[in-house]
Amino acid sequence: MTEFRSTAVAEGLATFENPEHDYPRRITYRRLSSDSLVAEIDDGTGGNRREFRFRRVRCGG
Repeated sequence: MTEFRSTAVAEGLATFENPEHDYPRRITYRRLSSDSLVAEIDDGTGGNRREFRFRRVRCGG
């Protein structure tokens, strides 16, 4: 398991970092609305960035 420490928290935003980890070194979660968010990972300098978009959906059943 790899630990990431919280380095920034604001309304709708949370950033976690581990400069010793190979990749990713930074993970950022940003709330877009009440039912969606974006998670971004990068190398700690903003390079090699990947973005993952999530949205809440209703469970079928």
